[in-house]
Amino acid sequence: MKRIKLSLVIVLTFIGINLSAQDEVSLYAGFGSGIEGGVSYLYSFSPKWGLRSGLVYSQEKQSQSFSLLEDKYEVPTPTSFPSNSKFDYYTRLDNYKEEQTLLYLNVPIMAQFQTTT
Repeated sequence: MKRIKLSLVIVLTFIGINLSAQDEVSLYAGFGSGIEGGVSYLYSFSPKWGLRSGLVYSQEKQSQSFSLLEDKYEVPTPTSFPSNSKFDYYTRLDNYKEEQTLLYLNVPIMAQFQTTT
């Protein structure tokens, strides 16, 4: 499976389709802490200047777990309560586990300058 992922990264990283002297379409993908992939389009105004935009999809997964977490904190007494009032909050988590999946869809817009043609 790692070999397939690596092959996809290598192939998709270097795909570039030249539509004309002014246009370029690129595809890319990556794997790390998550998955990322996208397509971009470059329109060149001149041999040095161009405008690039595209669509990028990213997905990341995160998890956190605690076997035991305890905490206590004191809250200041509100002014409307008697001055001898006291508020203490206690927290205890046993075998706590949290998982998150984050999905991003980005539309980047970039001005591009290149010194060589």
